[in-house]
Amino acid sequence: MFTAKAGDKLTGSVVSAYGLYYRVQTELGQIQCALRESLRQEAESRHSVVVVGDNVDVELLVDIDPGEELKKKKTYGAIFKIYPRHSKFSRPKRGKEEIEQIVAANIDQMLIISAVKRPQFKMGLIDRFLIAAHQGSLEPIIVLNKIDLEHTLDLNRLEQIYKSINVSMITTSATKKIGLDKFREVLTNKHSIVVGQSGTGKSSLLNAVEKGLKLKVGEISDYSQKGTHTTAAVEMHPLSFGGYVVDTPGLKYLGLWNIEAEDLRYLYPEIAGYSEKCRFRNCLHMSEPGCAVKEAVEEEQIYPERYESYLKITGELQAEESFKK
Repeated sequence: MFTAKAGDKLTGSVVSAYGLYYRVQTELGQIQCALRESLRQEAESRHSVVVVGDNVDVELLVDIDPGEELKKKKTYGAIFKIYPRHSKFSRPKRGKEEIEQIVAANIDQMLIISAVKRPQFKMGLIDRFLIAAHQGSLEPIIVLNKIDLEHTLDLNRLEQIYKSINVSMITTSATKKIGLDKFREVLTNKHSIVVGQSGTGKSSLLNAVEKGLKLKVGEISDYSQKGTHTTAAVEMHPLSFGGYVVDTPGLKYLGLWNIEAEDLRYLYPEIAGYSEKCRFRNCLHMSEPGCAVKEAVEEEQIYPERYESYLKITGELQAEESFKK
């Protein structure tokens, strides 16, 4: 291997981001990079200019000798080009003006981790992640963790509910090593992002299938039954059995980017199919007469759990829209 010279161009993938500095996986290894001036000015004025998962071109700022130990806090290059993204996971970032915050890009699938208990199972949060996955061109997979705990969930019914909309569900227990082979199989040779509430066991599951990760694991409060944040930043990790995984901080709530209440019906496939049969074209399937969706729920053609989830999120979106006016 020859010495890489300052001014040489490399292509790589962003594996972590801290402020305006990025670690990029290149043929030389992982190197810390800043942004070319034009991109830096853009990043200071808007969000998500460069995110984890982006494919980028880098210009080296210093020489790198063969076998040189790459230091974490030394800046070796400047990102000057970002390639188009084919997928993304994003959410709104609220402030004076609501903007899109892209968490990660160029991901194949979203693994939505939920616990059967501790913290409390939230179907509405799962459905919000499903919507975000659809919007970002990601394949969603639901992972129900902690199945070793005593619980009251009907796992077979949940599996049937999501199977009806072509979403796979697997069950696991990181502590009892249940379902880990399937979890590893799902991750193999894919670019995955792992999402969910704090305390559902995201880091524990990843540690269980990839011993070298050593991700920090949190505990559940006995008082609140809620988890604590252990993942402080978004980071992409290589997997020894093939593929990459992005671990994300836990979320209690997921805002939906660029979705209005009247458009939500199109993001529930079972509801979208019946919407065309409603008496009114702008039917929101709430209290309108001649609603084919409500009839389908009564006739058990649509699962009531999903319909209730739709109503709840529709109401929340309407409240947000009223607040913005």
